[in-house]
Amino acid sequence: MITVTNQPISPIFTSELDAFSFKISGEYTVVTITCGDEEVLSENYYPVSGKVTIHDLGTLVSDYVRQTVVADCTIKITEHTGDSDTDSWTGKFTAHYATVDINMSCEAFLDTFFLTLLDGYKLTRLGHREYLHAAGTDSTVPIVVAQYFDGSHTVNTATFGAEDVPTHTDKGVTTFDVSPDRFYDESKGSLFAYTVSVGKREQEFRIDHTQAVADPVLLFTNSFGCQEIFYCLGKKKIAPTFERKQAVIEGKKINYSVRETRTFEGDTGIIPPSMAHFAEDLLRSDEVYLFRDYAQDKEITFTDSKSERTNEDDDLAEFTFSYQYAQRVQNVIFRAVSSTSGRIFDDSFDDTFN
Repeated sequence: MITVTNQPISPIFTSELDAFSFKISGEYTVVTITCGDEEVLSENYYPVSGKVTIHDLGTLVSDYVRQTVVADCTIKITEHTGDSDTDSWTGKFTAHYATVDINMSCEAFLDTFFLTLLDGYKLTRLGHREYLHAAGTDSTVPIVVAQYFDGSHTVNTATFGAEDVPTHTDKGVTTFDVSPDRFYDESKGSLFAYTVSVGKREQEFRIDHTQAVADPVLLFTNSFGCQEIFYCLGKKKIAPTFERKQAVIEGKKINYSVRETRTFEGDTGIIPPSMAHFAEDLLRSDEVYLFRDYAQDKEITFTDSKSERTNEDDDLAEFTFSYQYAQRVQNVIFRAVSSTSGRIFDDSFDDTFN
């Protein structure tokens, strides 16, 4: 007989998954775990005092769940005595990819928040791309309320519905293109803020009207397996280094091998406290790309970062980091090309949920 002592609740974040335990009365058991169409585990286990425990279940399934952000998983236990099956048990749960420990259940978080570590408003600008991702209850219908200032101490508002916000849904996760250009309306004045609501979820964006140039612009996979964009407004520095190997050949000293490593130093610029966790999520990401011409470009690798913060009232968060191209060839040149009309679903949008 099989007795499961603790089984995953559904839905659940992969970061919450830990040990899975059960008891059997037979000689051994076969455990099979599948996530979507992938078989994650198929092993024979022999009990100790009738008990079997599988540790680090989250680590076991997270690599598979990350590919689709969310996956339906199945655990099947088949008990054996001798050459015959004596009992079986099947459990199902829905796993959402996450590498963050949250102080609430997966279901409560999904129903209340977007899949981001933003903790308040986000600064953006006209011309920037902004995406939000949602799962759970009431996660597909957006409402955007935009605010405008017309120069006469009057604040005008406008409401935009689902027909104004491009969306893409796959496996229960919906991505919204909430870029500020979509809500620009010159007749109402200067756009200075807008709030996106989806069910109980709310995210405020405030327009930054300074003239600082965003470089680099980085597309990264966040703690929930979704892609977000960070616009760095601080100083950027390029510091290539060269490793030269020399020899005397036919009486001449020549460099027979020159290996370049191009290192860049980036700066987030001063960011509000609401974006601090968001910026740290960029630095911990293991999948980061340059975002150029509204599309995913070269993959990069962070080699160093500094992200100190304090609890002082006048503390200004500003993070710095170093990165290199992930590819072997470091001599990368970008040439200006003729502009073409943009697409609603650009390359980064499509890559998110293929």
